Amino acid sequence: MNYRFATLRFSPAARCALVLGFAVLICIRLPGPLIHERLWAEEGATFYENAANMPWLRALLTSWGGYLNLVANTAPILARHLVRLEYVPWITTSVGLIFQCFPALILAFSRDPWLDPPLIRIAALLLIATAPLTEEVYLQTLHSQFHLALSCALILALEIPRRRWDVFYGAILFLAPLCGPAACLLVPLFCARAVFDRSKSRAVQALIVGLGAALQFFLFYQHQSIRSGGVGPILLLCIVYLKHIVAPLLGRDIGQQVSVNLRAQIAAGLFPWQPVIMTITSFLLMAVAVWRRGQAAAIWMFLYACLLTPIAYYGALVGGRLLLLQGNGTRYTFVPEALSALALLGIASGHLRPERWAARAMVVWLLVIGFIDVGTPSPFINTGPNWLHEVALWRADPAHRIALWPSPWSMTIAHE
Repeated sequence: MNYRFATLRFSPAARCALVLGFAVLICIRLPGPLIHERLWAEEGATFYENAANMPWLRALLTSWGGYLNLVANTAPILARHLVRLEYVPWITTSVGLIFQCFPALILAFSRDPWLDPPLIRIAALLLIATAPLTEEVYLQTLHSQFHLALSCALILALEIPRRRWDVFYGAILFLAPLCGPAACLLVPLFCARAVFDRSKSRAVQALIVGLGAALQFFLFYQHQSIRSGGVGPILLLCIVYLKHIVAPLLGRDIGQQVSVNLRAQIAAGLFPWQPVIMTITSFLLMAVAVWRRGQAAAIWMFLYACLLTPIAYYGALVGGRLLLLQGNGTRYTFVPEALSALALLGIASGHLRPERWAARAMVVWLLVIGFIDVGTPSPFINTGPNWLHEVALWRADPAHRIALWPSPWSMTIAHE
C-alpha cells in the first residue's frame, strides 16, 4: 500500500462525501421502496393510523410493542400534517434515511487514529452498509432505533469528539433510549467507561443516556409476555451460528441451506454439535484477538455486541425456533453484526501478527459477501404494492384498506 495514501486524512468535504456515498449505497441496495414508495408494516398500520386518528400529542407519546419509539411516532405525525397522503412515504423514508446515516456520520468525522487510513475509514462505512440480510432496518422509520443504538455504541467506543459535536452527540444519547430498549442496555457500559477513563465527559454521556433510559422504563415501558420466546442457551448458540457466522461469511444462499438443515436436525431431537462448537470457538478466538489488540474501540464494541445479542434474541417478537428461519428477526441481528465487524476492523488496523493478517482477510471477505448481498436484495423486503395506486383506490372508496409492505399488512384511515 502506498504510504502517503495510507496516512492521508480526509478533508471535511471528503468526509461529507463519504456519508453521502453511504446514503446512496443504501438507496441502491433497496431501490423498490424508492420506485414504488411504501410504508413498512407497523409504520403504516400502527404509527400512521395513530397520527391520522389521534390528537398529535397522544400519537407522539403512544407506546407500541411495550416501549416508546419516538422517531416512528414523530415522522408519521409530520407527514400527516405537512403533505397529502400521496407523498407520505417520502417523509417517512427521508426521515428514516437521515437517522440511518448517523453511524456513518460518526465514523466519517471520528478523530480516532486507527480510522485515519482512508481504506480503514471507508471499510468501516461499507461494513455497516453491506451487512448481509439487514435490509429490513433501512429506508423506514420503524427500525431507526437500531441505527440510533449503533450510534450510541460508536459514541461509547470512539474518542471524545471536539466540543462542536457535543450537542449532536448529546441529542443522540438522549433520543436513542426513547426509541427502543437496545440503547438502554448501554447505560452500564457508559458508566463503566466513565469510571475506567476517569472522564467527566464520559460521565456526562452516561448521565444523558441514563436519563433517556429512565424516562423510557418508568413512563413508557410495558413488559409483554410475547417477548420471552423460550430462547435457551443451545438454541441461542444455533441462532448466533446461523445469523452471525454463516450468513456474513457464506452468504444468504448457503445460509438458507444451513437454516433448513439445522431446523431439521433440532426437530429430529439431534444435538447440534457443529453450530455449538463453532460458535463457542469463534467467540473465544474473537475475544482473545480483541483483548490482545488492546484497542479501546474494539473492546467496547465487542462488549456491547456480546451484551445485546442474547437479550435481543430473548426479547424478540419472533421467538424460539422461528429465529432459525434465515429471514426472521434480522433487525435484531443488525447492531451486533455491525459492531462485531467493526471490532474485527479494529484488529485489522493493528500490528499484531497473525491476528492482523487474518482480520484483514476476513474484512475483505465480509465486504465481498456484503456486496454480493447488496446485489441480491430479498424480494420480501424490496417488493410490494404501488403506493400511489393504493391511495387512488382509497380515494375512490373510503372503505378500501391501503395495502402496505410486506403483504398482508394494510391500514385504514378516515378521509383527509
